[in-house]
Amino acid sequence: MSKIRVIIADAQLEIIPKKLWKENAIVRDSNRRRRHPSKILLYTPIHYTAMLKHGIDIEKHGRPDITQDILKTITNHPISREKDIEIYIYTNKGELIWVNSKTRIPHNYYQFEGLIVQLLNKGKVPPDSGTLMRISNEEISKLLVDNAYLLHEEGEDIDKVKIPVNGDITFVVGGFQKGDYSEEFLKIKRRISIYKEALYAGTATCILLTKLWIMMKQNTPENHYQL
Repeated sequence: MSKIRVIIADAQLEIIPKKLWKENAIVRDSNRRRRHPSKILLYTPIHYTAMLKHGIDIEKHGRPDITQDILKTITNHPISREKDIEIYIYTNKGELIWVNSKTRIPHNYYQFEGLIVQLLNKGKVPPDSGTLMRISNEEISKLLVDNAYLLHEEGEDIDKVKIPVNGDITFVVGGFQKGDYSEEFLKIKRRISIYKEALYAGTATCILLTKLWIMMKQNTPENHYQL
């Protein structure tokens, strides 16, 4: 397996829309933090009432913390310390973001928010080099051509899946709270299930990476990996 790629699909990373700026929930949050709404990510636990008032789907918007959890899981996992993992985020706004697997993802939500706001406003982090994160011009479809697997609760049991050793491989995990993937990702035919019921995305990602890491350690001579 020459390259492992993880794509966080339909990630809910977006700055508060201007139409919400005067809503009470937004004004209170902005005043409390002494930050203009244009510097704050839409976050359902705090901005719930404003989102409902404007008909914003709370299942598809306002949970940047899910992406934060997945990124922390990937970048802190032993497999990322021993192998370069390609990480991409595809947002619900259609933005493709490359993330350096060696990036230290903040554990504090507000520090993470600061990084993402800078990324969305400047196009890269840090603004002068983009060595940690940057918005990519690459087409998401080009990352899903070969050996792409969708983590899905209705997929094949992960313990029965055989993964080819040769060539790159891509795993897609959802960055949303509820519902299903967007159409772009539902085109993926290979689907694997971590558990018979839905799991937190960070938990599912951790189980997947751990299985891959164990396989790498075993260094099997067979022509496939058995997850």
